[in-house]
Amino acid sequence: MKKKIRISQCMIVKNEEKNIRRALSWGKDIVFEQIVVDTGSTDRTVEIAEEMGAKVFHFRWIDDFAAAKNYAIEQASGEWIAFLDADEYFNNADTKKLVRLLEQVDQMKLVPGKRYPVFIRCAWAHLNANGIPFQIGIQDRIFRNRKDLRYYGAIHEQIQMPENNKFSYINAEKILTIFHTGYQLEVYKETRKTGRNEKLLRTELEKDPDNYMAWGYLGDCQRVNGDLDKAAESYRKALKGKSQGGLSEDRYWSILSSLMAVLTQKPDAGEEIYQLAEEYGYPAAHHPDPDYFFGMWHYNRRELEQARENLEKAMEYLESGEDFSHTVMAGNLCKCYFILADICLKLSHQQKGVRYGVLSLKMERYQTALLRALLRLFKQEPGESSRADGTWKFLQNLYDFGSPKDLLFLLKCAKLSQFKALETRVMETLPEELRREFEKPQEAGEAEEPGDKEPEAEGQGSED
Repeated sequence: MKKKIRISQCMIVKNEEKNIRRALSWGKDIVFEQIVVDTGSTDRTVEIAEEMGAKVFHFRWIDDFAAAKNYAIEQASGEWIAFLDADEYFNNADTKKLVRLLEQVDQMKLVPGKRYPVFIRCAWAHLNANGIPFQIGIQDRIFRNRKDLRYYGAIHEQIQMPENNKFSYINAEKILTIFHTGYQLEVYKETRKTGRNEKLLRTELEKDPDNYMAWGYLGDCQRVNGDLDKAAESYRKALKGKSQGGLSEDRYWSILSSLMAVLTQKPDAGEEIYQLAEEYGYPAAHHPDPDYFFGMWHYNRRELEQARENLEKAMEYLESGEDFSHTVMAGNLCKCYFILADICLKLSHQQKGVRYGVLSLKMERYQTALLRALLRLFKQEPGESSRADGTWKFLQNLYDFGSPKDLLFLLKCAKLSQFKALETRVMETLPEELRREFEKPQEAGEAEEPGDKEPEAEGQGSED
């Protein structure tokens, strides 16, 4: 009879009521126990965790993530630990793969002179606000429950192997992926993590000025806070760690792309961007990111034709089918299509502009500025200003006319583009009760209809 794997799911939390249900749901059917260590929540996090059957413990916060995580491990009694944060999860398919993999590892026979695996290395996919991965890294979050395996580092803590290093890991990054939502800009601002993290990072750097990982994470905090000059300087200090062996390859590329993203907003940074692009093998290697960053830089300088050329070249490289690692552009396609649409419409390349606009709207349909620009263009077509037949058919491929939210968004954009014929058609399609509301005299200061956002380019964040 096959031995059942005993997995202890562990996490430390504070004010995670929006994430805790999902965080505990993914492992509910496969784990032996769920350990939740709360570090001072003032919302419903603890209540929800207890409702879901987790074992909840309380830990007085001492500005040390490793200490809190090690306390959680000490409460676990399973043979394996799954230590994902509250904003991380496995999908259903991968939870089944995880169990099968751990069963195989447990059945391995010890061979003299061969290292025994104690970690399972997984892919780590950062998701943007649309649920699309914008960067892939690696993490060791599944490991054996051993007294000599503990976390180190007050912030951006890492689980470390025993000093004698007689153990190894199973590389499962091709089959297991941890999805992470916490690097979304709006999430960071909402949870106010950057101020807390920056304080801890500066304390770490006072102790060890050559902590290149900490410099990189400090740059992430400064970037989210809008301190771009400080962020660029922190990233430059972090990149020195490559030659000193102080950065993993994965983190090096993350910091490099973050610096390039910051520099695209600096009008005089062209030479430095080019120097950094050489790390990708530019111009000989056909990696999409250098041309993507050049395109963004030219776009911000209003050099539209050159921006279009770079961005379309980057798109061509990305669509070549080659397996690129460390690709930032892949997670920013919506933004890239939006910018190409804007460029082409401004350069009077209407057909291309519409095509790129459609591609962007298919990824994020509530983009007010983009749809308004397209509607103004369509209104100029023969007969459209009076009937809007072609525009109506076009919109049916992008929006759900049975959804009040979609109809309200279309009504808003029709009004903004002064497209009366389209406005009339949307009003006729609205549910009667909504239509009556809009037929009433409107008062100033009423709430906006859904859909004010435009796509934001995603960058790197800092864990925790």
